[in-house]
Amino acid sequence: MRTTLRTAIILALVATVFLVKFHLDSFSQWQDSGDHREAATRDFFVLEDGDVYIEQVSADLTPTASHKPTRRKWTPTPQPTPRPMSASAQTKRIPVDVPGAEWAGQDPFFRPRRPNKLTDSQRFHAQQLAPLPHINNVQKIPPPSSAAPARPKITPKSDRIIVLGKMSYEDTSWLEDELPEWQHAVYLVDDPSASLHVEQNKGKESNAYLQYILENYDKLPQYMVFLHAHQYSSHVEFWEQDNVLTVQRLQLDYLRRAGYLNLRCDWSPGCPDEVQPFRQMAGRTTELAFAGAWMRIFNNTNVPEIVATPCCAQFAVTREQVLARPRSDYESYHHWLMTTELDDETSGRVFEYLWHIIFGQDPVFCPAKEQCYRNVYDMDYEEPEDPFGDNFWDNWLDDVSDEI
Repeated sequence: MRTTLRTAIILALVATVFLVKFHLDSFSQWQDSGDHREAATRDFFVLEDGDVYIEQVSADLTPTASHKPTRRKWTPTPQPTPRPMSASAQTKRIPVDVPGAEWAGQDPFFRPRRPNKLTDSQRFHAQQLAPLPHINNVQKIPPPSSAAPARPKITPKSDRIIVLGKMSYEDTSWLEDELPEWQHAVYLVDDPSASLHVEQNKGKESNAYLQYILENYDKLPQYMVFLHAHQYSSHVEFWEQDNVLTVQRLQLDYLRRAGYLNLRCDWSPGCPDEVQPFRQMAGRTTELAFAGAWMRIFNNTNVPEIVATPCCAQFAVTREQVLARPRSDYESYHHWLMTTELDDETSGRVFEYLWHIIFGQDPVFCPAKEQCYRNVYDMDYEEPEDPFGDNFWDNWLDDVSDEI
């Protein structure tokens, strides 16, 4: 009796084992193969994190008709170039035609990674995962760009222009980058083939300035700013010494009323009595040449005793102020510049101290710095305080004198 009972129990256990095995085998979505049964525990492809795996299988195997692929939301990210794989593994690599796969590390395959030891639950879920469906007619997503976004294009205003002369090696891209709302006339003074060029490279910036006026006398804009080619310079106003700020802060309403503005407010150098044509002091080349240049440029002998204005030939002027003189005057100025025997530096310096006179100002044009800042740039200016106090140096000199 006991033997019969034991035999029945053993047969029941064996039947149960076969039933369980048959039930488990029914979950398989692939045709029976010894290699495929091992796939769940061998190689996996990683999508986005370490918790999601896709079984790596041979390309000739397809899911059964009853299989419904599971859709997963994920974002492709560039992957580094995978390490070399064994020949057997390479035969099992299948391309994944998804957006971004063509630029992921220059490899259209996902990077395989050996998984950690799987639990029974993880193995079960891995077996249920199927290859991603083939995606057709999907717009490819370009790789992200590290370049800065392009600035929106700004149409320059027709009533204003910046004029300057430059050598070929000088960079004036700051005009387009920082002042796109202004028109730009950039003369290449050392390139006769340039679209904007000068007759000859002579007279420093004055050559390009005169060339622009002569070429555009009948079609001048309302506001003209004449600058050097450099963005930053020690002779530019404000502690930033930035010509971009000079133009951005320029008060066009005041320019329209004044007609002409020197863009430099600081008096040094230039004021209060920089050029004295009759002083004739050795070494002061501009003064020595100034009287003769004046008579030839203006065709008169009314040479002033003192000519002064803040340096350095950067100014703004209106169309009306330029047109206050006939075109023939500018032709005469340009002719003198092209034919004078004075060197490039001296002839340019002569015009540096003539522009304010050409555009209607007195020979001595030295507005107070506080007034200049207020009118030209709508800013308040205060002289920096002496850190030692107002009477420090006077007291120091008195003490030294007493000791002596």
